[in-house]
Amino acid sequence: MKGLELSRAYWDGVVAPAVAARLPALLPRLAAGLAGEGSECFGFDDDLSRDHDFDPSPCLWLSASDFAEHGESLDALLGSLPPPPRSPLVTPEGGGRRGVHQTGAFYRRFLGLPRAPRTLEEWRAAPEAGLAAATNGELFADPLAEFTAVRDDLLAFYPEDLRLARLARHLHAAGQSGQYNWARCLRRSEVVAAALALAEFVDATLAVAFLLARRYRPFSKWAHRALGDLPRPGPRLHALLAELVEASRFRAGAGSRPGRGDRRPPRRLPPRGGPLVDTVGLPRRPRARGRGSRLRSPASPAGGCPVSDAAAAATAIRDSRRSGLYTLLVAAMVALPPLSIDMVLPALPSIASSLHAPVGRAGLAISLFLAGFAISQVVLGPLSDRLGRRPVMLASSALFSAAGIGATLAGSLGALLSLRLFQGIGAGGCMVVIFAVVRDLFEGDEVRSRLATANAIMGIAPMVAPTVGALFLTFTGWRGLFAFLGLGGAALLVGCGAGLGESIGPRRRQVGARELAAGYLSVVSVRSVLGCALIAGLSFGLLQAYVVGSSFLFLGILHVSPASTG
Repeated sequence: MKGLELSRAYWDGVVAPAVAARLPALLPRLAAGLAGEGSECFGFDDDLSRDHDFDPSPCLWLSASDFAEHGESLDALLGSLPPPPRSPLVTPEGGGRRGVHQTGAFYRRFLGLPRAPRTLEEWRAAPEAGLAAATNGELFADPLAEFTAVRDDLLAFYPEDLRLARLARHLHAAGQSGQYNWARCLRRSEVVAAALALAEFVDATLAVAFLLARRYRPFSKWAHRALGDLPRPGPRLHALLAELVEASRFRAGAGSRPGRGDRRPPRRLPPRGGPLVDTVGLPRRPRARGRGSRLRSPASPAGGCPVSDAAAAATAIRDSRRSGLYTLLVAAMVALPPLSIDMVLPALPSIASSLHAPVGRAGLAISLFLAGFAISQVVLGPLSDRLGRRPVMLASSALFSAAGIGATLAGSLGALLSLRLFQGIGAGGCMVVIFAVVRDLFEGDEVRSRLATANAIMGIAPMVAPTVGALFLTFTGWRGLFAFLGLGGAALLVGCGAGLGESIGPRRRQVGARELAAGYLSVVSVRSVLGCALIAGLSFGLLQAYVVGSSFLFLGILHVSPASTG
């Protein structure tokens, strides 16, 4: 039986009847419960923690006036009762935790105040471990509700401004110590500094988890144990932190002192830009076999682990990047969707006239491209997790190229629209996979820099695409425009085949259709996500309605030349 259960049973069966018999006037004015310091107050007591300072006797709280009048009598009454099962060893720090307390003095012990904090300064000064101790455990009785009123004010948690400020501070600390300092200390073989950085990361992560759950974090000995009792993702984070600390031992068989023959060479992290790997038996720096970007399985380094395909991919990508091929491929893939949309805009009236179709239906060449683009991101992104980035990237490039060349030969609007749908699927696949490759191969500031560059390209491409499309329309007609897109897709296919290798290694994520559907459902079931998606969708739809309609307005009604329209 846990300490909280023993305490309630002792109150109901021993203390409350004794107070009712010997001090009956005090029972309606007495608050009782178990709260404060000690593993039994948190519900964490076990055989190990009961060897000292374990006492499930209840705490009895009185108002200031009642304490002055009846405190000594009530304390003498408690001393005359048979004690509950408790440990015989009481340390100086553990004495005085139970028994009779004045309500304000009890809270002052943990908060420095006889009441709940009221100002930001008072909240900042209140120690979080003290707040956790003042609000833990369980109340058995509180007829006057004086103790409960303070407790309820505390359980309302920090003021929101203070919570958000602390959340930002701890998130920054977690990133600085865990993503930056820890890895750099390991590269220098500074194992003590790395251990400190890891401890700072764990501490900051625990702080973030409790702030998000709006719960006070207990003092360090019980913080991780309490994490497992938080709402989702508390239990998962509890397991991940334990796994991280266990994996971060710097020698196999940690805990036993190695002899002379057991000394191992220091492990090193992979070079910056490579993937994070487990610190148990870290691989040596992989080498690419030969120049070029096609990945080959490297041999296992002597005395280390086999080098992962992902680490080899990082080396191959770096070789490509030095030659400029990597940057060119990323720019081309990111630019595909805006080029495929905005280059076609000036050609819409010519397409409708050439294929003898209603003017309004020609605008579906944009709508169906966007439909394919959206579908591909939902399907091909998870598919690349399962099959690998490279095959999905090559297939998407081939599909985009084939659809572009097919559109050049289209004899009807229906055929052109179908090919535009497939062209959108190919463009979406290229974009979603190249973003995934960047996240696979880089981390920290470097991945943010790569994604910022990609977003800049996405912003510049729509600015120049209409002009390029208008030039093609002037000199080659709309079929030449699609031929350019098709040939560009073919060049991209060749470049991907020669310049980009697999980035996620042999360990694929085996995500089934049911798991995938559940993941998407969990996202769309969040109201804030739906709201943001609705805002983004409506604004994007309004923009597309304008750009599609502008072509017919300027070219068909105002008779502006294609070059001027671009």
